[in-house]
Amino acid sequence: MSGRGEGGEGGERRGGSDRRSIVAAVLAGACILAGAPAGPGGGAGAQQVRTAVLPDSATVGDVVRAAVWIDLPAGWRVAFADSLAASDTLENAGKRQLTQRAGQRGGVEVAAAYPVTPWRTGDLSLPSVRLRVVGPGVDSVIDAGFPRLHVHSVLPADTSKQLPKPPRDVLGADRLLWPYILAALLALLLLALLAWWLWRRRRRRGAIVVTPIEDAIAPRDRAIRELDRARAAGLLESGEVKAFYSRSTDAVRRYLAELDPAWGADRTTSELIPRLRALDLGVAAALARLLDRSDLVKFARLRPSQGEAFTDWAELRRWVESFPEPRPAESEPARGAEVRAA
Repeated sequence: MSGRGEGGEGGERRGGSDRRSIVAAVLAGACILAGAPAGPGGGAGAQQVRTAVLPDSATVGDVVRAAVWIDLPAGWRVAFADSLAASDTLENAGKRQLTQRAGQRGGVEVAAAYPVTPWRTGDLSLPSVRLRVVGPGVDSVIDAGFPRLHVHSVLPADTSKQLPKPPRDVLGADRLLWPYILAALLALLLLALLAWWLWRRRRRRGAIVVTPIEDAIAPRDRAIRELDRARAAGLLESGEVKAFYSRSTDAVRRYLAELDPAWGADRTTSELIPRLRALDLGVAAALARLLDRSDLVKFARLRPSQGEAFTDWAELRRWVESFPEPRPAESEPARGAEVRAA
């Protein structure tokens, strides 16, 4: 216990100067106003033990200090209890505070202060504090008692005319509401901005995909427009060469499928080219070369340069512009009928 007491003293010496000043003032008052001697063990040897309660009266809930002070000869040591025994009428309100100064004849004066809070009115008896004193040939235990503490009520003397207050809501008049209102408005503003951004994004995507009066455009014009969109999408600049070739050749295949279902977009290159040769060998050969190159890019991982890819796209566009579209089968009989009618 003596080792713990010395450790406590070292911890208090490392505290702030303000705390030391307060404790020194309290214990100085304890020395002057020392009430009771130490109890049964108070006369042990040359030790003088005194106690005091500062202040000696308080109201319920206040913090008072129970101080104990002891004179020790040179070479003697003392260990104090860490706290007073708590009860339903008294509780500890802080850590024990120790001070030490030089005494007479080479001895020391050691004092301890215990902050406590009373919770019942009337004259309260504080529990005694145990000290262990160790000296040459002496190892004794002293139970030091404290004077009684008079506790006043926090209520006025006459409460008969005071009416109880009605229950208050959680957010009473002393609470500020404007921070909560401001936070709610800010959250609504953020939600509105998010909804507006999502609407603009969806609208922008829809503007790229949906084309007005698309059905009224001729197949050749529609194919050229799709090729121009593939070029303007920035796929080459972003390195998506495979996607660029896919969009370009898909536009040509849809164009041929619109002209003749036999040239459907689901046919492979080897199935499509023989059907075009019946129309024009040169036109079929030019398209075969471009489709074969596109198939190499899509399936054989051919990586053409940006310039080569643009050249292939330009040849596909010229091929669509110059392709000799077959006339509908019913156009000839209709023209003959008009001639006979004339």
